[in-house]
Amino acid sequence: MLCHLKYGLFIFFAFWVVAISWSINKYLLEAKEVPIEEMTTVWQEHKNWGKSFVEKQHCSPAFLDL
Repeated sequence: MLCHLKYGLFIFFAFWVVAISWSINKYLLEAKEVPIEEMTTVWQEHKNWGKSFVEKQHCSPAFLDL
């Protein structure tokens, strides 16, 4: 591939950088301005993930309850 493409190798990788950057901006929720604090709400309301999503209760250690 290196020997045959020469400058085409740059175009090949540039295409993948653009494609992956586009998909990150389109599909990742953090890029869609959804803050990390609201992710549990997003997961609970999702049609597929909501069925299996169980929010774990955080237990504090006994020495912090004093």
